[in-house]
Amino acid sequence: MNFEEKTYKKINLLKDLIIFTLLIIYSFFLISTLTNTNLVANPSFESGAKHPLNWEFVVNDGNYPIWDNVNHSGTKSIKISFSGKSEGGSGYPKSDLIKVEPQQFYTFSTWGKTENASEIEGPAVRIVELDANKNWIDQINLIFSKGTNDWTQKKIDFKTDPNTTYIYIYANIWRGYGTFWVDDVDLRKNTTILPTLPKQISSPTYFVAIDGNDYNPGTESQPWRTITKAVNVAVAGDTVYVKEGNYNEKITVNNSGSPGNFITFMAYPGHTVTIDGTGLSIPGWEGLVEIRGKSYINISGFRIVNSTWAGVFVTMGYYGEKSSYITIEKNYIYNTYGSGILMQWGNNYIIDNNEIELACNAPSNIRVEEIISIQNHVDTFEVRNNYIHDGGLPQFGGEGIDAKWNVSNGKIYNNHIHDVRGIGIYIDSWVGSWYWGDYSQIGNGYARDIDVFSNRVYNVTLGEYGTGLAISAETGGIVERINVYNNIIYNNGFNGIMIPAYSGLNSPVGLITNVSVINNIFYNNLEGGADIGYWPTSLNNVILRNNIFSQNQRWQVRIKSTPDIQNIIMDHNLIDGYRNFTQNNYYTIKGSNHIEANPQFIDVSKADFHLHSTSFAIDKGSSTNAPATDYDGNTRPKGNGYDIGAYEYGPTLIPTPISDNSSIYQ
Repeated sequence: MNFEEKTYKKINLLKDLIIFTLLIIYSFFLISTLTNTNLVANPSFESGAKHPLNWEFVVNDGNYPIWDNVNHSGTKSIKISFSGKSEGGSGYPKSDLIKVEPQQFYTFSTWGKTENASEIEGPAVRIVELDANKNWIDQINLIFSKGTNDWTQKKIDFKTDPNTTYIYIYANIWRGYGTFWVDDVDLRKNTTILPTLPKQISSPTYFVAIDGNDYNPGTESQPWRTITKAVNVAVAGDTVYVKEGNYNEKITVNNSGSPGNFITFMAYPGHTVTIDGTGLSIPGWEGLVEIRGKSYINISGFRIVNSTWAGVFVTMGYYGEKSSYITIEKNYIYNTYGSGILMQWGNNYIIDNNEIELACNAPSNIRVEEIISIQNHVDTFEVRNNYIHDGGLPQFGGEGIDAKWNVSNGKIYNNHIHDVRGIGIYIDSWVGSWYWGDYSQIGNGYARDIDVFSNRVYNVTLGEYGTGLAISAETGGIVERINVYNNIIYNNGFNGIMIPAYSGLNSPVGLITNVSVINNIFYNNLEGGADIGYWPTSLNNVILRNNIFSQNQRWQVRIKSTPDIQNIIMDHNLIDGYRNFTQNNYYTIKGSNHIEANPQFIDVSKADFHLHSTSFAIDKGSSTNAPATDYDGNTRPKGNGYDIGAYEYGPTLIPTPISDNSSIYQ
């Protein structure tokens, strides 16, 4: 082969390589184009007869959107107009449902134009996430500027919730007036790996003191005067120490931390720091300490007293952004009209080691929430190690801990609750909109995947009533996969446990399913140990196992016999003081493989429910679904088998036997 032939061959090979490379690049862009298309049908509103196809026009208080000729591109847009100078809520266009993937990144953008728009929240185009049952999960908002502005594009990258199946888009003017045009709506799956925020290298520390000055730099030698100054300045990674004194101010956290870089506000170690609401007007649905739409925040070690609504209130922001990764710990909260701590609209909440006294202490005829309330679309939470006592109103209750209104993946444990009203610990599917007259939400509530364990609850009253622990499907919702174990519930004014405790007036019958009540103690409650089926609710697969029902005054376990109550499993319980109670459709039950005997507690007068060595509860429980540890954290089982009740008897306990004339029934 001569030189020319070799050169020609090399040139041809190079051409082939270039062509092959271009084909790969073209194929990549072709695939990217095909897989990264706009998911919104009729995104520029060009198609349609009397209104755009694939879009619904929703009327609100006589106000409705308009299919308009003013446009950013093409020939059409949607016009939203709310006349006058008073703030109101416009009608809105709403897209068809869009099928999306959970935990997937998407990019959303839209164009907007405003004219004389004046509003607290700003005209907005909003993305709503729904689960497979089309229940609301989250909302993301693109806010446009008030006043008069030419066409402007807003864009956001976001990640869908783990339960998101559908999305829809709508636009409106909320709490405002003016004119707002929307055009060229775009939603695309984002296949790009989004960059993560770099970790903050330094962690500044700031100080607040009564003798400080807000013009100071916030150092320990030159501290700020107010906590308000600190919440306005602190950013991700900062810690703010507040020194001894009484701070008469409402605290609203204004900045978010970031993963690994929390913003921490805490009392200086060894100092008594009081945030005092005396003389301040904290209206309903606000808090003396308030977090709205912020993330990665710790509030620790304060005395939070005298609020005319909540002590601590955590909720979504004014633009619908959720709060997340919030920890409220080691605080003493006293004398609040509403909740001591109320957390809603968010995820990854922790309420740890707080004492709350005289919460829900409003004047008569003012409705309050619960002493600790986790409610209204909260996913992943823990309420632990709290001491809750002496709170609630005679007329409206004020439960100790309540998880309700679309809550999931929670743990409620190691809490000490006494002398509260209504119910000590409550799990419920109730949706709040029903209370305010929005009956469209009836049946949409849920509470799921919640563990309630190692809590001590006693002296719960409401007049002559009061229940230690309750599970309900109010407003026709669904409650599922609730595990109740190692709890000690005694001396309450009504029942130890109720399933359900309430069903909601004029609402559909709800469903409670897959509930286990295992290795608990229910002692000396005024009515009964357990009351199953008291209110109209469908019950299925409710398990009562390895529990001690002892000396509850009217019955130990009572069940209502109706077609809606199916698959109630009761076995290996100890029954002490069986009373045959038959009334209407109610009957008492002992279950299979039960023991009827005195449990031989160490000393009920001192609320010591450990077992004597001669107790008939020792080694008589079932291993099926039994918890791995007991109330004290000791490993189960010890000895030859699992014990019945909240405590596993161990060799370190050498009590004096007590006499017992009871026999054992298998």
